Amino acid sequence: MLKKVIKNTYFCVRVSTYQMAEEKGFEPLHPVTGLRAFQARPFNHLGIPPFGLIADYDYSKVIIVNKQKNIKYRFYFKIYYFIIIVMKQYVVSLQDEGITLEKYVRRVLKHAPLSFIYKLFRKKDVRVNNVKSDLKTKLHSQDIVSIYISDQQYDDFQNIDTMPASNQIKKYIVYEDENILIINKPAGMLVQKDINNSKSLDQLVKSYYFYTHPNCDKSSFTIAPAHRLDRNTSGLIIFGKSVSVMQQLMKILKDHKEIEKHYLTIVKGKINNGGRIDKPLKKNEKTSLVSVAELKDGAKIAITDYTPVQSYGDFTMLNVNLITGRTHQIRAHMKAINHPIVGDPKYGDFTLNKKIKELIGIEHQILHSYQIQFKIKEGNLTYLNDLVIKCPLDLKLIEKIEQLKNIKL
Repeated sequence: MLKKVIKNTYFCVRVSTYQMAEEKGFEPLHPVTGLRAFQARPFNHLGIPPFGLIADYDYSKVIIVNKQKNIKYRFYFKIYYFIIIVMKQYVVSLQDEGITLEKYVRRVLKHAPLSFIYKLFRKKDVRVNNVKSDLKTKLHSQDIVSIYISDQQYDDFQNIDTMPASNQIKKYIVYEDENILIINKPAGMLVQKDINNSKSLDQLVKSYYFYTHPNCDKSSFTIAPAHRLDRNTSGLIIFGKSVSVMQQLMKILKDHKEIEKHYLTIVKGKINNGGRIDKPLKKNEKTSLVSVAELKDGAKIAITDYTPVQSYGDFTMLNVNLITGRTHQIRAHMKAINHPIVGDPKYGDFTLNKKIKELIGIEHQILHSYQIQFKIKEGNLTYLNDLVIKCPLDLKLIEKIEQLKNIKL
């Protein structure tokens, strides 16, 4: 029992006295006065792994047995302090599929120095699906990345304290239960933070979660987005409240069989009949833009269905159903059929956009995720089957859309 306790305990000690039954070049313990120094000396020579739990035990007298050499060491020391090492888990999203493990960890621990990141890998403190992995491991959606790190380090590198409990985002909540939360994201807001001091939806949702769960462990998995919307795309986005829920959400979002997502958009030109756009898309890694290309050239299958809803003079509102979910799919497909989205700064008609901005004040693409329908037949989320969540366009935006009738192409 004692040996088991020691092997599952990661601790730092200050030595008062020690004795060895047999001294075989065994490194004596020395005082360690700081977190960084402790992290650099994990006391592997004691058989203590680089992660574990604190046990309620009196360590004033400890015996460690080395079965291979049949040597018994006896130490007398007093505990200086404990450091709790916990496992942080992250579910890889569809948007992060294909990136290296190193890049992913650097993104998660955005304030950690590179030396610390590389030390985590050297000590095998980073795992993918519970398997020790190296820096160049390619990640796939639904992979579980586990990082073993102390609470103090996590706080330092994640700035958890900068996300106080708040219900600021409550007015944007469309649906919530014990497993998921669905938000109506405003246009102009990032889903996930990309630079320091930028306002992001995931931070506001975490603050809300801390507000509604005051006793939760901020250092563990709390709540995270299961998919993304572009910064200037508004509408419905789903958050999962646990690792298992996130895994199932991301699976159904990837397969597109148990969830149906509809968007509203305004495009240039008159469209009288619905149709399907079946054009493979390829992303340019340098510009981050996507364009129609051949499958043989590395493009991926992309299918979009659309139905006209209402006309506004020389413009048309479409109901768009994503059959696949590629980056910028709707925006790139609308451009490909010569009906670019109004206000789109990347794929739109730039001259027209400038005119509309001056006359009406529309400054970004009109693209809104307005409906999600669940068709889940298996798993823990079957209670959501046949649930339809809708979120209408903002009234102020509708007023601007009405003015498009006065603009002639």
